[in-house]
Amino acid sequence: QSWVPPHHKFSNFTQRPAMDFLPLVRFPFRKDDSRGCEVYKEFLLDEVLGVTGFDLTKSVRMRNTALGVSKALLQLFILVAYVGMYCLYARKSYLAVAPVTGVVRMQLQQPVKHCNPLDRGCKNDFVDPSDLPYCSQNPHDTNLSKEHCEYMDEFNLLPASTVEGTDSMFVPTRISLIRQKHLCKTCDQQYEVADKETTFVADVEHFTIMIAHSFSCPHLGKSGEAKDMQGFLRPCLSPYNCDLLPLDNLPALAEKMSYFKGGGNKTVVDTRRFWGAGPAIPVKDAFSLPHGDVFQMGYLFDIFNIDLDSADSKTSFDHHTRRQEGFVMQVQVHYSNFQYNTVPNKLPTIYEYRFSVSELSSYKQTTVTNHETQKERTIQDWHGVLLRSYQSGQMGRFSIEQVVLMMLEASFVFSLCRWFIRLVALNWYKGTPGDDMEGVVTDDYEMNIEGGAGNKVLQRVNNKRGGAGYMEMTATGLAPSK
Repeated sequence: QSWVPPHHKFSNFTQRPAMDFLPLVRFPFRKDDSRGCEVYKEFLLDEVLGVTGFDLTKSVRMRNTALGVSKALLQLFILVAYVGMYCLYARKSYLAVAPVTGVVRMQLQQPVKHCNPLDRGCKNDFVDPSDLPYCSQNPHDTNLSKEHCEYMDEFNLLPASTVEGTDSMFVPTRISLIRQKHLCKTCDQQYEVADKETTFVADVEHFTIMIAHSFSCPHLGKSGEAKDMQGFLRPCLSPYNCDLLPLDNLPALAEKMSYFKGGGNKTVVDTRRFWGAGPAIPVKDAFSLPHGDVFQMGYLFDIFNIDLDSADSKTSFDHHTRRQEGFVMQVQVHYSNFQYNTVPNKLPTIYEYRFSVSELSSYKQTTVTNHETQKERTIQDWHGVLLRSYQSGQMGRFSIEQVVLMMLEASFVFSLCRWFIRLVALNWYKGTPGDDMEGVVTDDYEMNIEGGAGNKVLQRVNNKRGGAGYMEMTATGLAPSK
């Protein structure tokens, strides 16, 4: 059946059945009914709660240009905004996503002249203490806290640096040697300080830290290590809203690296462009090796605005400098093979380094050496930079299951759209015209579930406006009877 309001223009506009859990109702204030509160009571019990019966679907085709065009535009908007922009572009709903786990190893090395410190003839490349403003060997007045400086290599610093484990590295900047004499075993003061000597580690800014790592994502069957991926550095602290800087391979060992498993330079360029990377970090400051990525400590201090010879009024201890007291830096290795808020893509897995600086005012390690005579002991008080690493990230993989779920979500949103249009259509006209339309699109029947053979099963309820038409069905064959 069709209902046509007078003097109205038509177009093809088809209404589908609404979702069962959302009632399609006509609001009482749109009806021509003077019964007052009784109307609202019937609306609540019949239409909203449905305690007096239940609904069966009846499809009625309505023709209305305005609502038909509105429905089409709304569905187009949902297709573009929800499916296109939200599901595919922003949220990546077609991917199965899982977290990663892995292992990180750190290693410290003193500055050398392009050689391996364990090779015969390899020489150090320290800056002369007389040219370092924080060393007492410097004859100039530098307005800095000065101490005697000594050259130390990674093995001199090893007793303190290995305490934290392989996933962290402690880089000493100040060492205090406190010699104590043993006085007695049971007296009030067992030891007394004989002498104290403080030393700065010379040229710690030119030390390098190597970070080697790998990841595994067993839920998606993905794994890899640093040499097979493009690495980046995020050159700012939290919230990390700066462009990535890519790490280049050390040219001398580039042939031993297997970036993207033979993807070639084009893949490297495309990957860097996709992630919005800036220019590569100069090799003198950071580079990639087959065994890990190497960063010069001074470069990290510079890009994160860390001055070892200044005292931070908020975090410094007793107005001491960071070189004197030490501090903590966290290194986050973050992996990903997709990026939110981008067009669907397929690129190799990448990782990025994110650094943060703790507000801890001091950091140190302490070691003790007892002399053979047991009459003396030496306490080594190491202050410096603690680099503590951890891993994070997510891997994504195309999933049919996720696509099906995305389609179900989209169908739900489209159903909401159709329900809204039908609700508007049902309440479009106020008063008698709206009541007439409601009479066309809805039928009320009383169902006799206790009736026997030959008795009436369904009887149409008289129209609330006083109509007398009804239809009956008998239990025998459910044949209609008038």
